[in-house]
Order: sequence, then structure tokens, then C-alpha cells
Amino acid sequence: MLQGLYTATAGMVTEMSAVDVLSNNLANADTVGFKEDFETLVRQGANPLSYGMGGAVRGTGVLDVKTGIDFTLGSMRQTSNPLDVALQGPGMFGIQSGAGAVYARNGRFHLSATRQLVNVDGNPVLGVNGQPISLPDPQGQPIVIRADGTVQVGTSVAGQIGIFGATGWQKAGNGTYTPVGTAAAISTTQVRQGALEMTNLDLTHALGAVMGAERAYEAAVQMQHMQDQLAQQAANDIGKLP
Repeated sequence: MLQGLYTATAGMVTEMSAVDVLSNNLANADTVGFKEDFETLVRQGANPLSYGMGGAVRGTGVLDVKTGIDFTLGSMRQTSNPLDVALQGPGMFGIQSGAGAVYARNGRFHLSATRQLVNVDGNPVLGVNGQPISLPDPQGQPIVIRADGTVQVGTSVAGQIGIFGATGWQKAGNGTYTPVGTAAAISTTQVRQGALEMTNLDLTHALGAVMGAERAYEAAVQMQHMQDQLAQQAANDIGKLP
């Protein structure tokens, strides 16, 4: 009976965690560059009460191992802003934050009062050399961002937007990432001017997954109640034994 309680509780904890992850995905359904999170579940490891006859381990449900990130490309949305850019391939934009360099897929950029290229939070966008990019006054000339990230104002080259790769990425909050290991400039991913990469979330699938997780949680709660009732009944029956 204790095993049944462990199994039900493991299911409840897992589904609560799944709902949290899925709800965060849904909350970012309109966030530019957002990458969907997912959970990896495995059989729960042994605990002191999970051994059966002969030392064999009996299953006690599942546990949440970790949250992963789906880096599938999102859909492209055309804009009329020449400073909106999207990455057509792997990698990240470099952003200079107060805590150092962070990385992001959100290419909604604009010019600061000092004509630095900055992101939506006002933090400088890093060039391929790891330094912020400043643009001259265009004086009516077009701003062109080439496929390799080179920023050209009229006939003058102002810099080159850096695209950085790493062996892996970890979310750092507010749409930013930190690299697993060291981030380095890459040249295989192209930059698309006048476009933004939207979330890669499949809204219909995500809504169905939330409802499925909620139903599974309710089933685990009912199982826990049933196991508790059986334990109480067993305790009462044992007390009646002569």
C-alpha cells in the first residue's frame, strides 16, 4: 500500500511540474524568438521501500528529470522595420547586459539615443568582434543588413552583427540564454532583415498537452485517496485481529 502511495504521489508531482512547464509555454505563445520547453520523464529510482522479494526493485512511478529546450525554428513574420532581424539557422545574437554577455533569438532591435544598436530592453547588440555596434546618422540613406550580419548605412559599413554558437544553451530568463561552455562566433547561419522569428510553439498541441496533464493529475489524486482509504481499512482490520 505504501508503494501505491509513492506511485500516486510521484504522478502528482510529475504532472504538476508538467502543467507549470506547459503553462509557461502558453504564456509565451506570442513572444518573439521563444523556444518551447519540454520535460524528460523516467522511471523513479529505488528508495528504501521499493524492494520486493529477493531484493528486486519494484517500480514506484516516474520522476521529472529535467526540462529541455526545443530549438526548432519558429515561423517568420515580415515587418516593415529595417532593424528587425531573424536568424535562419542555429545560433544566437549576443547581448551586452549588466551582468555580462547573454544571448537571445529575439531580433527586434532599434537605435538608442546614442545610435547604438540595442534590443527591446535597451541593451547593446554585440558585433562579431564582441563589441557594441554604433550606426552613423543615415541622413535619409537606407540601412541594409546583409545575410552575414553586416550593417551598412548608405555606402558605409557600421559593423557586423555577431551570431554565436555553443555546444548547448541554458535559459537565463527574459528570453536570454547562457552557453554551455564557451560561445563563439559562427558564420553558417544567415540573417534575414525585416523579419522576426516567432515562437516555435504548436498552440493546439500545447493546449491538448495541458488538458492531458491536468486529467492525469486528477487521476493521481484519486489514486492517492483510494490508497489512503485502503491503508486505513487495513489498519482497522489489523486492530480487530484476536
